[in-house]
Amino acid sequence: MDYSSQIQAITRKVEDLIAGETDLFLVAVKIKPTNNVKIFIDGDEGITIERLIQYNRSLYKDLEE
Repeated sequence: MDYSSQIQAITRKVEDLIAGETDLFLVAVKIKPTNNVKIFIDGDEGITIERLIQYNRSLYKDLEE
């Protein structure tokens, strides 16, 4: 199954979400056949678990809709 359009849409959402964070960047977006979405974000100085949790919660709400 081709997930390229979904990956592009998720990529745009993630980039919009982290746009104000100049030290962060999107590494990859992957979708497994089970519809499990994996988003990899990193930063120049790393990224804390707390920030990842905030992004996860925000994206989860958006993707579920």
